[in-house]
Amino acid sequence: MAGADPVADAPSAGPAPVAQIVSATTGEPAAPQAAAPEVAPTAAATSPPAPASDVLKEALKPVVALLANVTVVTALLVYFGWRRAETHADRLGIDESVLGMTTREYLLRSVGPVLVLLVGIAACGLAWMALERRITPPLTTSETAAARLGVAVLGLAWLILPGLVYLLGFVWPATAFVLFPASIGAGALLWVYAARLRRHRAGAHHGDDPDDDHPADDRSSRVALALVGLLVLVCLFWTASNYAQVLGDRLADDFVDNVDRLPGVVVSSERSLFLDGPGVEEVPLPDSEEEGALRYRYEGLRLLEHTGGHYFLVSDGWSPTYGVVWVLESDDDSIRLDFVRDDRR
Repeated sequence: MAGADPVADAPSAGPAPVAQIVSATTGEPAAPQAAAPEVAPTAAATSPPAPASDVLKEALKPVVALLANVTVVTALLVYFGWRRAETHADRLGIDESVLGMTTREYLLRSVGPVLVLLVGIAACGLAWMALERRITPPLTTSETAAARLGVAVLGLAWLILPGLVYLLGFVWPATAFVLFPASIGAGALLWVYAARLRRHRAGAHHGDDPDDDHPADDRSSRVALALVGLLVLVCLFWTASNYAQVLGDRLADDFVDNVDRLPGVVVSSERSLFLDGPGVEEVPLPDSEEEGALRYRYEGLRLLEHTGGHYFLVSDGWSPTYGVVWVLESDDDSIRLDFVRDDRR
């Protein structure tokens, strides 16, 4: 029919897009259709596997969190100070509790050595971070015998490192004594790192994502990481204890060799104190009727320590085979202490 609508007479090819209908009725060309958006590949298909060292970060998280806690750091400092004082006192033949040190004294005496220890641990951590970036790619992807051997050695680091430190003890016993617990903690971390490397290598070989865990495996991994983190923390305190013991022994050795370099002390008293020991001389002073007059003087004494409201004195003739430590009250008004420095030879 001549007056029929051309749109209505057109053969139907299914529902027409709105743009085509508008073009047919208005005579204007239809705008080109936008291309369908491409579906982005999923993260699982494009993201590379997590670095093998991520497991070390997970294991170290509880340790770092505890070290960042002021209470834990204070406990470490106090324990270090007590351990060093205990070792030193034992070498002198007295009990550490006699010294009556306060928490503040433990803290002040341990800040320097503990900082040295923590700086050493931090330096080793930074060195490992630089090394890990170089060794992880070849150990993860390479199929050479050297790569497989490297992963195997890392897996046995918990046994190899303590063994090497033990052998080091035949040359430097004090250094090995301090490093032995640290080698156990470092070996445990390297064992976890090696387990992660083996997992990545197996996943790459079978074309699987090594990070796709079953729930049971994931729980086991978390428990293992928590136990490793706890072991590392224990090894840190153990290392600090051994380091404090070495410093205490060193202080005792220096004391034995340098008794004559300690501050000299002359004790004057209203009454006889009966300070009897090697090198001590009691000198009677002229009689005086004045109340509170000093009647005795003791020479040949050295100041060992002043702590807990007490003076701890030793004599010039002190030796490991025969030595006496005297304790005098700081607030005793019946005695007077004169500190002497005499470098005349």
